[in-house]
Amino acid sequence: MQVRESKTVNGKGRRVYVSGDTMNVFQDYLIDYHDADTNHVFINLTGPNKGEPLNYQAAFDVIKRIRKKTQIDITPHMLRHTYATELHEQGVEISIIQKLLGHSNVQTTIKTYIHPTDDTIRKEWQKAHDKMKGDNKNDFK
Repeated sequence: MQVRESKTVNGKGRRVYVSGDTMNVFQDYLIDYHDADTNHVFINLTGPNKGEPLNYQAAFDVIKRIRKKTQIDITPHMLRHTYATELHEQGVEISIIQKLLGHSNVQTTIKTYIHPTDDTIRKEWQKAHDKMKGDNKNDFK
């Protein structure tokens, strides 16, 4: 695992955890196809700032171009929501997700970023139902 420092829109630093394999593949791609050696994910590919991180608006514009080409309704913020939800569904504690997203209040993470899928809701309901059903059997013995 590698840790990368990242700057947010408001200039605060945040740690981003990435597997070593993922970073190696990504860095090979940047070097082989863009002649850029950097630890940043969203970078300028041309011009005098080549290899430097994109500013917020430029990164948002990249997502808009991808959205237009693919016809997939996506925003940069949707990636954060998906990330938080997937971590939660894998059993990561809310306090850890809060720290990864950089929220000062855990309620922001819970209310805004955790979106259980219909499948997760169904599975959790089934587990609770099975447990209650099992508990009732013991009551009648």
